[in-house]
Amino acid sequence: MDQSIDDDITLTVSDTEATLDVTTNETINTDSPAKSQKSTVSTQKSLAFTSSTTVSLECNSDGKYDGQHGIKHWPPVSPGTDSRVDCPGRVGIGDAGSGVSWKCQLNGQFSDEGPDWTECGHWLDELDNKTESIHDIAEAIEMIETISNRTGKSDTIIDSQRLSQALDIVSKVQTFVDTTATTSSGTDTDSNLCAIECYTSKMLDTLANILDQTYAWTNSTTDKRTSMAEQILTTSQSTAYSLALRQNLTTNLLVVDNSDFYINTFYVNTAAAAVELTFPYNNPNQTSIVIPSDTEFANNTVRRTNQVVGAIIHNIGDYLSDNLEDNYEINSYILSFSMTNDSQSVLLNRDVIISLEHKKRLQFGDKVQCVYWDFAANQWSDRGCITDTQLSDRYHTVCRCNHLTNFAALMDVSGRERRTVLKSALTYSCSIVSIVSLIVAINLIVRSRHCFINSQQSRDNSLNEMRAIITTNLCVCLLITNFLVVLGMDRTDVVWLCRLSSGSLLYSLMSSFFWMLLEGFYLYKSLVSCFNWQFKARYLYAVGYGLPVAIIFVAFLVIYCKHNIVLEALFDHRYSYFCWISSTHYSSHIWILIG
Repeated sequence: MDQSIDDDITLTVSDTEATLDVTTNETINTDSPAKSQKSTVSTQKSLAFTSSTTVSLECNSDGKYDGQHGIKHWPPVSPGTDSRVDCPGRVGIGDAGSGVSWKCQLNGQFSDEGPDWTECGHWLDELDNKTESIHDIAEAIEMIETISNRTGKSDTIIDSQRLSQALDIVSKVQTFVDTTATTSSGTDTDSNLCAIECYTSKMLDTLANILDQTYAWTNSTTDKRTSMAEQILTTSQSTAYSLALRQNLTTNLLVVDNSDFYINTFYVNTAAAAVELTFPYNNPNQTSIVIPSDTEFANNTVRRTNQVVGAIIHNIGDYLSDNLEDNYEINSYILSFSMTNDSQSVLLNRDVIISLEHKKRLQFGDKVQCVYWDFAANQWSDRGCITDTQLSDRYHTVCRCNHLTNFAALMDVSGRERRTVLKSALTYSCSIVSIVSLIVAINLIVRSRHCFINSQQSRDNSLNEMRAIITTNLCVCLLITNFLVVLGMDRTDVVWLCRLSSGSLLYSLMSSFFWMLLEGFYLYKSLVSCFNWQFKARYLYAVGYGLPVAIIFVAFLVIYCKHNIVLEALFDHRYSYFCWISSTHYSSHIWILIG
């Protein structure tokens, strides 16, 4: 008898229940001399069960999209449908149920293109319509405060067109304030000054919030980003200058700042004796600019006013870097200084000194140059600026420029020394081989020294002991040098440890040279003097370890008299890239070792 079984299985899955249909066809062949019987038995079984594990592809079922694009909560929806909410700050316009929609894709993720805002009216449209009807500074403050409150959180504006519209509204308001500040500057009162100071603070908060709309900035075109960044530069300068116009001798310095802007406005009495100007006021150690007392405009047609404005702007340099080559980046905040309310650079009769603090510490091989933003060419330019390499260091770049405008430090990283896997492997493998070989050599020399002492006569013992002492101490110095090169050469983050490593490396190398000198002296005595020579071990140690101390002491005494530094000669974090005595600023210190 032959028996075969064929199974047909059908699985039906719903959201909460799965049904398994199994059809079994059983064929039985019966062989007998009389007849052959074949029968088929069909059995169908239906098994139903409820799944205990729920797999959901709904978008935002875990709430991870909540808060994005300025929407507090996106309702979870199934793939292929839209999640819809009312427009922020108002109900949707048009047909019932209109608002913001965001497409849920089949993979359970919302579309990367972002929400669709076309059905929504926008609060910026309402503000834009009101800009033509501003009558006084109070209304200007109210409008700017509205934008500031609306953009208080990042990515509340996700469309580049809306971001540009917000900046246009801000510029229109500022144009009104410029007009009122110019026409009423002669009749300033304390209340007017207080109002314009409040307006300036609100304006800077608004511009800082606009800079925080990273989603809209990132999804803007290159030209659009550059245009909006330029608009922020000119608007912030114009805002500060409006404040400066309200100043007088009783309020000769005002400071307004927030997370992205720091502004000083000065009132300078041009009728009195000229004085040196420093911005920021009484803080020349960070990003700063110094205007010599006898500075005048090279063009006699440009008149110097009593109002002077300085600003430091954060987080805007990246939006002005799209035209830079890949190996270049802006490595400082933007420093702006103006004696006129003009975005164009104005030539001076002498250089001003500019110090730009780096956002990133320079690495070995980096080059920095001083640049300014050329509004006419829409790009960074170094015309009229010279980098003072003697005063610059890894944390600051010092420039001398013959004009005033918006300055920054442009870093070229194309020559940066980059650590690769091959370089690291070669360094560590070769150093480890040297360290192991030196340890083996020291061990063999010490063992052989005892053997020679026990087997040779006194004259030979003296020479053999001398050779063993010299070679052993030379190997020890080289062993320490290898350890320091591998473990301590690039530990520049801890200053005291780096200086200790630098000093130890200098001493071990100098000691190695003197033990090599003693090795040569030993060969001379053994070959020329025919072994007729006696020595004392303490003289060898005095030369091998004592003379390096004396030379280093004299060298550091000279350095102190010349540069008035001691520990900085071992390592100066401002100029040194490695834990070693030589640096870009103190390059002559290497003569301590060479000499």
